[in-house]
Amino acid sequence: DENLVFVAGATGRVGSRTVRELLKLGFTVRAGVRSIPKAESLLVQVSLHFHTWLGFIHSFPDTRDNKLELVECDLERPSQIGPALGTSSTVICCIGASEKEVFDITGPYRIDFKATTNLIHAATSANVQHFILLTSLGTNKIGFPAALLNLFWGVLIWKRKAEEALIASRLPYTIVRPGGMERPTDAYKETHNITLSQQDTLFGGQVSNLQVAELMAFMAKNRNLSYCKVVEVVAETSVPLTPFEDLLNKIPSRR
Repeated sequence: DENLVFVAGATGRVGSRTVRELLKLGFTVRAGVRSIPKAESLLVQVSLHFHTWLGFIHSFPDTRDNKLELVECDLERPSQIGPALGTSSTVICCIGASEKEVFDITGPYRIDFKATTNLIHAATSANVQHFILLTSLGTNKIGFPAALLNLFWGVLIWKRKAEEALIASRLPYTIVRPGGMERPTDAYKETHNITLSQQDTLFGGQVSNLQVAELMAFMAKNRNLSYCKVVEVVAETSVPLTPFEDLLNKIPSRR
């Protein structure tokens, strides 16, 4: 289904916003969640944001109105992934080890690498046409600040191994490496404009969760601009507001 997108990590800060942006663009979304009862808040968030964007507030709609389906899927259980993907033509992976569980030494390996590669393998078997992977600035660098982030149980090392697995899969891919997203709010885009750089170019910077979500939704809609590219994303006050199409055109494809 050309119009169906599977989003992994759909209840996260980037994932939930990505779901909303995809719905705005007319996609049907299968939101991968560990537990449907615990993910009901996503439906509320999407509903309120979606109707506010349309210019009015409406009562909580049927999920069919928003073309959104919650799909229970634990990416650490490979047998669940294929059925969860269904006939999706695009997969967007927004998962990551929880920063709150700093004492879980296996988190980055289990989530950022193993669970992600499980999803990559399932997407390959399902003949998915586009796999968009969210990782982080610094995944292919040594020294500061990458070394500091890797104190969190080697998180950037495992994210890089997931990137390598995706490239090796021969799936049409896009890898998105954002700068820091912890502090910027959704209002960040009002004063800071997105800029894209080639892989292994940037060493620091910030960007909001919403800006990254908007970019990935655009990539899903405009595959030919995004195929086989690794893009590094930050937002700055010193750059002009530029259409995503122009920003992506300057990034070479590794097709």
